[in-house]
Amino acid sequence: MKTVRVKGQEIKVPDSSAFSINTGPMLLKAHQNMLVLGKRGSGKSVAITNYLRMLREDKSLDRILLCSSTFQSNRVIMEALGIEEKDVFDPELGHEAVAKIIHEVEEERDEYQGYLDALERWKVLKRDLNTTKFIEMVDPNLMLEFFNHATGTFEKPEPKYKHKGPPILGLFVDDCQSTPLFRAAKFLNFITRHRHIGALEGGGALGISVFIALQNFSSSSGGCPRAVRNNATSVLTFGLKDKKELMQVYESVAGEIEEETFFRAFDFATAEPHCFLLIDLHPKKEHPSNFRKNFNEFIILDNIKDDNVL
Repeated sequence: MKTVRVKGQEIKVPDSSAFSINTGPMLLKAHQNMLVLGKRGSGKSVAITNYLRMLREDKSLDRILLCSSTFQSNRVIMEALGIEEKDVFDPELGHEAVAKIIHEVEEERDEYQGYLDALERWKVLKRDLNTTKFIEMVDPNLMLEFFNHATGTFEKPEPKYKHKGPPILGLFVDDCQSTPLFRAAKFLNFITRHRHIGALEGGGALGISVFIALQNFSSSSGGCPRAVRNNATSVLTFGLKDKKELMQVYESVAGEIEEETFFRAFDFATAEPHCFLLIDLHPKKEHPSNFRKNFNEFIILDNIKDDNVL
């Protein structure tokens, strides 16, 4: 085959990334849209809450919102994650629940933007205090804003979550598949643009990672809508007896490996009770594979097409 290359019309990839949050070396990239598939009692909620705990310990998650009608029955697990009742939303509200979640993200955005604005005013005050000979020439409003009467000093504004960068938010969607939430067009739109919610004045957005527990993967009979499946960044699947449903997982997220290899990995990962196969669609360069048994055991597969796994 012969080609003729045209100069000056190369595609330039922007510097920004779809995964703008720094996470620990062996954690998944973020923002996430994680789908966790398994029958009742398989361990879906336990898996998600444990991963959220890992993110908390890694300091790469500040606040967790929960959309669930079973908060009270899972209260002990949820409270261990610091989820407050005001951050729990009823999936029966459908569109309204999504609107409330978006409102919380935008309020976090507004508070963070207020901190950034205050930081700019603080820089002006520090500059004037360091360069002006007479205190009367310094803006009194700035002095009042940043003066702490208890300590008698001017104090720099601090971010709400005590780290650089925007707040890091997560949404756990649990036991919602048969509720109006999954039939709400606003929810499907939310999943499509979850990392763009809460746009910032200077560019970028807060965004929010989403972790969804599912009992059915297909879009029929109360299953998982295509818009949700197509925007997955990772899929966790527990043991499934329905090979047709497992084949749907394979076709949706694991098309870069041979079918036989995929099923071998699935059988290996799910041989023990409450264990799952993790399929990471966007692995980090340092990860030896995009497949794991649970979160802590990479699976090195054979027969990978196009060297997809590092």
